Amino acid sequence: MKRNRLILLAIAALALASCGSDEPVGSADEIDGTWQLTSGSHAGNTLEPIATHPVTLEIDGDEVGGTAACNGYGGTIANTDTGITFLEMSITEMACDPPETMDLESAYMAALASIDQASIEGGKLVLSGPDTQLEFEASS
Repeated sequence: MKRNRLILLAIAALALASCGSDEPVGSADEIDGTWQLTSGSHAGNTLEPIATHPVTLEIDGDEVGGTAACNGYGGTIANTDTGITFLEMSITEMACDPPETMDLESAYMAALASIDQASIEGGKLVLSGPDTQLEFEASS
């Protein structure tokens, strides 16, 4: 009887452990869509979204683009053996006010360059890498 109870407890523990909220992304295609940055950090600095200058990320297959607070950017996203990577990134070079907009843009583009993982957590897209985390909500 005691043995059966232990087996049931072990099965229940395994079942609960498999119910975690993090869903690692197996391929870049799983995160297709339009996303808006809600929070982030990179190299010890916080990325604070600016309501009048949103940061967006559009993913369509292996193509990415969006607005980095001021300027438009684009490039490709690829699967690696351990996650994802952004490649061949380019950005337009227009200046914007207030200056915080350009600071956010620089920090965001630097953060994208260090991303190596993606997951869906509670319906949000989370991109992460060494000392970097970016969180996005789905946007229309």
